[in-house]
Amino acid sequence: MLPADKYDIASVEGISKLSSAEIAFLASALLTWLQDGNWPVAEPLASVLARWPQEVLPAVSSILRGDDPIWKYWCIRLLVNALQPQFIQLLKPELETLLLNPSPPEELEGVNLAAQEALAKCAC
Repeated sequence: MLPADKYDIASVEGISKLSSAEIAFLASALLTWLQDGNWPVAEPLASVLARWPQEVLPAVSSILRGDDPIWKYWCIRLLVNALQPQFIQLLKPELETLLLNPSPPEELEGVNLAAQEALAKCAC
């Protein structure tokens, strides 16, 4: 059910039909396809995953606490910004850390600015 490659947009339709339990189980693997927002599969997949915020938030939180600034940037830009404000609020600690104390690579990639934009959406 996972995309076969970064061009596998057709797989997104199948993913959209999964149950919430299946999305929760596959969340970490599915989020790997958001590592580069330039991949054709990234944006449509993020739109689908945004429909299951409770199921994907634990994996998103893990990414935001991780050490890949490009993945953080795209995860915020494509997925976090598509969430309803009450779900962005649940990521407030991670987003505030990225905004107020970004590492040099995070700052270089604009993760702090993406975090600022997400926090503004929830007015938190």
